[in-house]
Amino acid sequence: MEVKEQSFSDFFCDKDGDYAMAQFLSLALKLVEQGRRPDRVYRAMLRAAYDASIQHSIAEHRDFVIYAAKDSTEWLRRVEEFCDDMLTAETARKN
Repeated sequence: MEVKEQSFSDFFCDKDGDYAMAQFLSLALKLVEQGRRPDRVYRAMLRAAYDASIQHSIAEHRDFVIYAAKDSTEWLRRVEEFCDDMLTAETARKN
């Protein structure tokens, strides 16, 4: 995989979404540190993303919902594999 050099300007302009992601992560951490329930924080952020996309345009909202559905399905598959691997390792460690 090729590593692309990035400048602060690239990050700040959010060409690939890294700046926006960093802002979301920072906000999520602050809310959890304030004692908010993590599950509620993450769900609220997802709902906020849906609301923001539809306020921008119906086409943007449609594209986002399609992306979210595909990405969530792939992410769930990876999480399930990770959990299965952890369970297998834990079982092997106990035996």
